[in-house]
Amino acid sequence: MTSVATRLVAVACALVVTGGAVAACGSSGNAVDRTAPPATSGGVRSEAAFCEGMGHLIRLLAPQDTSSPAETEAQFSEAAGWFDQANRNAPADIAEDFAAYAAAYDEYTHYLSTVGFNLDTVFSTQKGTDLAIDTSHTITPALVQHAEQQCGLSF
Repeated sequence: MTSVATRLVAVACALVVTGGAVAACGSSGNAVDRTAPPATSGGVRSEAAFCEGMGHLIRLLAPQDTSSPAETEAQFSEAAGWFDQANRNAPADIAEDFAAYAAAYDEYTHYLSTVGFNLDTVFSTQKGTDLAIDTSHTITPALVQHAEQQCGLSF
């Protein structure tokens, strides 16, 4: 695993600083509907739960020097749960933006699963590289601003 490939995927997935699919597949291959992010039980969204999810995503998807396919799969599997939590609790003003980012993440994770979560394989093709870049571009400035200003997170 080259450190360049690892850094590229980290940039693609954790570049939670820049602006998709609507329904995509999670790492299990099951369809995940991201069209209308559901609120928590009772229809109430929790800012604290959104911020907690975002904090975990920033940590999980931060750049690493190396990552084996097994480590990459574990990272992306854990991140899926935090994406779900943040998606369910995203404040109304950024809910659509976050849903688009989560859907792009699902699509990228599905692609990773087709190549055994091997980042070298992903970045050896134009399709894989483009998908990683496209995923990072679904992260809007509004998402970054909210995470930084409302959640106190940094990227």
